Amino acid sequence: MTSTPPTRHAHDNPMKVSIIIPAYNEEKSIPALMKSVHAQDFPCEVILADAQSTDATRMIAKAHGCKVVMARKGTPGMARNAGARAASGDVFIFLDADTILPRNFLRKIVNEFARRRLDVAACYTRTKSGNPVDWAIIGCINAYYFVFQRIWPQAMGVCMLATRRAHESIRGFDERITFSEDCDYANRAFKRGFRYGILRSARIPTSMRRFDKKGRWKMIPYYVYLIGKRALFGEMRSPISYDYGL
Repeated sequence: MTSTPPTRHAHDNPMKVSIIIPAYNEEKSIPALMKSVHAQDFPCEVILADAQSTDATRMIAKAHGCKVVMARKGTPGMARNAGARAASGDVFIFLDADTILPRNFLRKIVNEFARRRLDVAACYTRTKSGNPVDWAIIGCINAYYFVFQRIWPQAMGVCMLATRRAHESIRGFDERITFSEDCDYANRAFKRGFRYGILRSARIPTSMRRFDKKGRWKMIPYYVYLIGKRALFGEMRSPISYDYGL
């Protein structure tokens, strides 16, 4: 890749971008993600933070040119923070391991991130599923992001951006949180005065595999319950039935 990364404004140095992927037993997902990353017309460092996988995740990531670092097995926040500590970029892009990036996705979102002078950002999501229930779920999630973005910012870990300065200032993800550590991250940054926004230049496809495995009509009320509990009583740091690897 020979293209020049974008700048925040004409007097800044070009931003170096690090992609950080938390993973646990993701050997089936990593090849497709890596193929989509390598297809991007955008220079970046790619780090896989492995939470003690017992399959071929690390080997596959290394074969695709990833820098692999080890993280404690536990919450996704642990792996994200481990990846950030090893990153050399000025901007971090946190991606879920089961993500597949659309063409030119990285360039679009980083250009918008720089143009709007944001410090932390999330992306609206979309689904490739033909199931109308999935479209309704994604629509509700996007509306939830939009409504609360100015008062109680929310984000989904499938794709988040942050400057190194913002990440280090809020001391990264809260590793004790067992649900919505990504939302907590965005909210804490916002409260510290960092500029937060939802990117509009491109939507990120999100996997519905958790819903496929556990059932939509079981997961929908469960998520509503957890979101309500978090809104009323604060962040959850006690164990819940929430599988890291799904």
